[in-house]
Amino acid sequence: MDAESAEPTLHQRLAAPLAEALQLRLLAPTVAVTQAPIADVLGALRDAGYAPAAEDTTGAIVDLRPRGARVTEVPHRRSYRGSSPPTTQTLEAIVALLRRVAATPPAMRVDAGTAVLLLQQAVRDQASVMMGYVDPAGVATQRVVSPISVRGGQLVAFDPASGRVRDFAVHRVTSVVSVDPD
Repeated sequence: MDAESAEPTLHQRLAAPLAEALQLRLLAPTVAVTQAPIADVLGALRDAGYAPAAEDTTGAIVDLRPRGARVTEVPHRRSYRGSSPPTTQTLEAIVALLRRVAATPPAMRVDAGTAVLLLQQAVRDQASVMMGYVDPAGVATQRVVSPISVRGGQLVAFDPASGRVRDFAVHRVTSVVSVDPD
């Protein structure tokens, strides 16, 4: 950093502790250099009553004020809420569903046309279904969903496992079994 002055006695007037703290080295009567960070040098000089300015190599004044954040801060984070243990009613419903699925003949892979018909029927009946599904990564899962609509090759259904409405590609549906009692 260069500190230039119009009067040659400036460096003589700098207090010895300040010059020592900044590790100033006099190059000429009006020029001193230091390895200290520029923000520290400017702060120390301002605290000593001077009005220094930072300059780049062309002599242009450099603005060293802190800038605002580019990314807005998240106003608040939702705290983690541990899951509560399932109720007796939930456990009984799960057991009933598992027994129903176990009593059903093994699910055969359904073609997309049959899957659409079964899912449309579930939409009309407002019935939940257990659906075999293969995701884009090739992972096969069984899910219980509540179909909302079927159109354009997409199933829109509420997925209780994730607690939200999701879209499923009908061509990835491998089986459909009603889970509601007849």
